[in-house]
Amino acid sequence: MKPKVYILVAVFLAGSVFADEVDQSSVTSFSDGTPAVAGEVNANFQALIDAINDNAARIAALESSSSSSGNSVSGATFSLNQIGIINVAGEGVGTTANLSQSYTVTFNSDGRFSLSGSESEGELVISADSYALNEQSNGRPVNISGTWSQSGSTLTTTAATFTVSADGNVIVLSEFTFGPDGDNTRSETSFLVGVRTN
Repeated sequence: MKPKVYILVAVFLAGSVFADEVDQSSVTSFSDGTPAVAGEVNANFQALIDAINDNAARIAALESSSSSSGNSVSGATFSLNQIGIINVAGEGVGTTANLSQSYTVTFNSDGRFSLSGSESEGELVISADSYALNEQSNGRPVNISGTWSQSGSTLTTTAATFTVSADGNVIVLSEFTFGPDGDNTRSETSFLVGVRTN
């Protein structure tokens, strides 16, 4: 009774698991009423073991490759876009500004980064007896450089701290600040998203 069970298991596994992975010439097919030869059954099991080990080795290599590079931004260039709002209030005067910024940033493998791009800002100034809408800048060039480091999903630069996606293709910054600004009080909120371009 036992040989029939082993034969059925071997036939099932040979037909379903390694149809695309194992050279069919190395697998013995069994027919009803034909005796199973131990060497042939063992060869089928060995083909199964070899295919499983081969798959395990390839999976381990992929996992190792993935975890070693993971979400690293080293050597990557990102297209960054930022939007934000700034509010400043003082005695008798208030200012609200909206801003839009577009940059390209590269994180060099030596731990330094370089950022270049432009920013545009419009400002509404309100006082007790008047208001004015001013264009503060339109396409003003911006160039910043500094250092960076990364720990998991946290990317820290001398300019800001970002969250990095699991695949390293997106960086995000969202921040809000509130506090004194000279004799005034200032609040600022901004959202920046970067998409990897290389």
